[in-house]
Amino acid sequence: MALRDYLEKLGYTDKEYDIFVMLYQYGPKPISTIAAHIKCDRTYCYKLVSHMTQDGLLAETTIK
Repeated sequence: MALRDYLEKLGYTDKEYDIFVMLYQYGPKPISTIAAHIKCDRTYCYKLVSHMTQDGLLAETTIK
């Protein structure tokens, strides 16, 4: 089963799949970079990342 199909069965959208794959390929990035890469509004991207973090699919990091 393809990753996209698996995430879809779990209830994730295509944009959430794009976020997951982008972060897997490039590592931790700021929301603004993620939003630009997947061609999505930054505030909507925050919402998607928050949803994925709450579900445990992503982990939040803070870089100082």
